[in-house]
Amino acid sequence: MIIVVDAYNLLHAMPSYKKTLTDQERNRFIKQLGMYGRRKDHKMVVVFDGGRFEWPNKEKLHSAYVVYSGIHESADDYIKEYLHLHRAQEMLLVSSDREINRVADHLGIASINSFDFYQLLKDALQEKGSVGSSSEDIVKMTDETNAAIDELMMNAAKNMPTKAEDLVHGTARSGEKKLSKHDRVLLKKLHKL
Repeated sequence: MIIVVDAYNLLHAMPSYKKTLTDQERNRFIKQLGMYGRRKDHKMVVVFDGGRFEWPNKEKLHSAYVVYSGIHESADDYIKEYLHLHRAQEMLLVSSDREINRVADHLGIASINSFDFYQLLKDALQEKGSVGSSSEDIVKMTDETNAAIDELMMNAAKNMPTKAEDLVHGTARSGEKKLSKHDRVLLKKLHKL
């Protein structure tokens, strides 16, 4: 899947974001997105406003395709054009910009807001966060260690019944509202994240 990232929009969703971004911070941000793309087997297209050139400039950096829109075009305009040109491919837009999301929706392309994607990115890149050796989705939220509490939480998780609303099914169960086609497409793409 191609994940098109409205870069500054995603950066605004990150708590550590500052108005001015150093080359080192931008490089680290791109590296994180590239690592995420490699782990999840997605093509990451990261679009920034501006750049050193007059027209859009593309480069591959840390397994991510990085685009600087140039001085004649905004990142928003570049993203709209990219979505339009590649709409036949499986794609997901990462942006909280209403206008870009409206264009994506019109083209039948699913989108996720930047804050939600940042949470997914952060969780996926936490290497120390996994607890135990199973493939369960149990994740420690802090770096603090307390063996007794960790063991208690692991045992509790094994014995907790799964709530029906935690399960995702492709079809509606009796008495439940069936998801719209748009919501089913988005849900399918979110499972791949």
